[in-house]
Amino acid sequence: MDLVYDPLVTGLKTDPTFASCVDVGDEVMVTSSYMGFDAWESHETFTVASVDPILGEFDFTEDPMYKTFPTLNGPGEPIYAVEVARMTRRFVFEAQYDSPDPLLGGHFIIMHTPSIVQTIFGLEIRNFGQQGRLGRYPLHFHMNGDVSGSVVSKNVVRGSHQRCYVLHGTDNAIVVDNVALDAVGHCYVLEDGGETGNTFERNLAAMVETQPLERSIGASDHEATSFWITNVHNNFIGNVAAGGRNAGYWFETLGAVVGPSADLPKNEGVIPMYLPFGNYQFKDNVAHSNRDGVRTYFPGWKPSELSVIEGMVAYKNAQTGIFIHGTANVIFKNALMADNWNCATHALHNSAPNFIEDSKCVGLSQDVLHRFGPMCRDGIMYTYNEPPHAQVVLRNITFEGWAEMYCDALALYTVEPDRDPYYAHATLHATDLFFDHDASKPDIPCSLVEETGTQDFFFEDVDGTQGSPTGAPGFLVQDNEDMKAFLPNCIPVTRPGSCAVFCENVCLRRAHFSTDITPGVDLTLVINDGTTTHLYRHRHPFTNNFEPVLPAGTYDAHFINANGQQVYPGGVALAFNSAPLCPDHIDATSITLADASNTAANLAHIPEAVSGDYQLVYELNIPSNPNYNIAPPLYNKDIHESIRFASFDRIAYYLEIDDEYVWVSMDTFTDDSRKIGVPCLSLECGDGVTRTVIQQIVNNVNVVSNVAGLSGSGYTGNVEFWPFNYGPANGISIPGASTTDYDFGDAP
Repeated sequence: MDLVYDPLVTGLKTDPTFASCVDVGDEVMVTSSYMGFDAWESHETFTVASVDPILGEFDFTEDPMYKTFPTLNGPGEPIYAVEVARMTRRFVFEAQYDSPDPLLGGHFIIMHTPSIVQTIFGLEIRNFGQQGRLGRYPLHFHMNGDVSGSVVSKNVVRGSHQRCYVLHGTDNAIVVDNVALDAVGHCYVLEDGGETGNTFERNLAAMVETQPLERSIGASDHEATSFWITNVHNNFIGNVAAGGRNAGYWFETLGAVVGPSADLPKNEGVIPMYLPFGNYQFKDNVAHSNRDGVRTYFPGWKPSELSVIEGMVAYKNAQTGIFIHGTANVIFKNALMADNWNCATHALHNSAPNFIEDSKCVGLSQDVLHRFGPMCRDGIMYTYNEPPHAQVVLRNITFEGWAEMYCDALALYTVEPDRDPYYAHATLHATDLFFDHDASKPDIPCSLVEETGTQDFFFEDVDGTQGSPTGAPGFLVQDNEDMKAFLPNCIPVTRPGSCAVFCENVCLRRAHFSTDITPGVDLTLVINDGTTTHLYRHRHPFTNNFEPVLPAGTYDAHFINANGQQVYPGGVALAFNSAPLCPDHIDATSITLADASNTAANLAHIPEAVSGDYQLVYELNIPSNPNYNIAPPLYNKDIHESIRFASFDRIAYYLEIDDEYVWVSMDTFTDDSRKIGVPCLSLECGDGVTRTVIQQIVNNVNVVSNVAGLSGSGYTGNVEFWPFNYGPANGISIPGASTTDYDFGDAP
């Protein structure tokens, strides 16, 4: 129940429905209304001296409280009103301090009772939990299987030494309208990651402390969270995490179910990290006065299909409202992020885009301005060195509460500045952004340029709502000669400390030229569009790679050495960042590279290659000692992204060693151009989510070779693609293949 402010009341005033449940002598808790790293323990408790259930008014036995709480009727916004909870129950389980170790309290366990309906209602549980002892918690369902119909409701756990409400190997329970105060370790818990079908609804947690490592039970309680979510096939609806030293909600989804649940048949092959919500919900949950509101790291949640976190409210958290890291395919929709150090942080190691949509990012609420005064906050922060295909996508975001502050409502920041230079960029897909003050619009501050040494920041304003001085679409671009070489008419950004210009009605994309020239050899890339010629130096001292950012057009490119002589590296891979939202951008057909490669000439004597409407997608000079465990192959040519959504019905491979060659073509075995290249362990190969493993029969195989006995047509064949060691077993029963020898019919 939220608090209503009434200056005539010396206690507090709530909704009469709540007040009618409270008696004289009861204890009530008011949750924290503060910000900062100590706000998690700033709740208040009071003893009721008198109550008027008609008016909903309370007086307390303690001295009159300071009327500084945010309340339903102001003076700040009602959504930030503190919660009020009745902490007294008529039935009390309280453990005595009879152990030499004061952290060993009682424990309450329901174990091995499948298909039996359990009802636990209206208990007050004090001094339970045995810190450092696995399975000893205040309220613990242990390995019960399906308990459909079981309800845990209107209970209070106080002063827990280890966790609060724990579901372990238990499915389909309902945990609703419970309270927890002053607990160590994860509070509302799904223990092994195999628990499914449970519902956590309208529960409250406050003052959740991390567990000391020296009392560890082998889990992550040293980073305790109010709601520990290890499997998303459960419902979390309308809960409140109102004060925790760490995060309010943590999606700690692992690569396998753990503990005794791992041996249950239903969990065989289950990978919680990749599970989508499906028919389950995470909706209308609240997190305030924690370190982080909600976080998806570590190890990161990567659902196999888009999954929506709906209506998340995260405010007054000391660090960030929403922390996204190592995550993919997650949508935060209708979120409210306010009065956090930053609204949201989209960090590194995301393997596919994440989305924030139809949401509001508030720098300073009226409540904070009224109670604490102005201060600087950051808005949505994203890293400059995350791959563009994995960058955050923003759609219909309102930035509010930034007036007169030169604070960044949308800000770049640095993580792992020494990361692979391929990822040094600042592309961002964002549409329909609304700012209440121009001073908070996106910028490329000179301080960030100096901090990172990066010289090629840019991001797209697809609809003119982010930083355009005239409302026209375009790109915000770092102000230097390389970035403006083919952009003659850009407008300087006048914000103090800015190192940006705005280039209207252009469409930019980054090209990546990777060469096999020995690092340290002086090499320059020369690009010409028929009117302008510009020389690009390599950005990174330990590579001869080049990353020009170019508008739409056609270009010729070549390399020169320190003497100005044109040179031809033995291998040049040309690739591109993910396509911008603007449609007219460069691709593999836009750049003609002076190259000594003779692939086209070699294919001229293959009739099918000439007449079969084939397009060269990948070209690779195979190195003597490839290492594809940590990085993808360095292709001479790679245009798979440009045909990713095109249809094709034939795939061919051409291999040449010295003077011998072989051409093999076949009916397609995949419709995904990302999976037809060399398979490798790095997730930068394939679809970016799972490693490419293909083993199947292919039809209409044609072979052309200058090696005697290989050529022929109309064959049936077998494709075996995998990036790791394999065995000799005849995996798909290829006729004539051995089950003990490595041959043409093996198994991954």
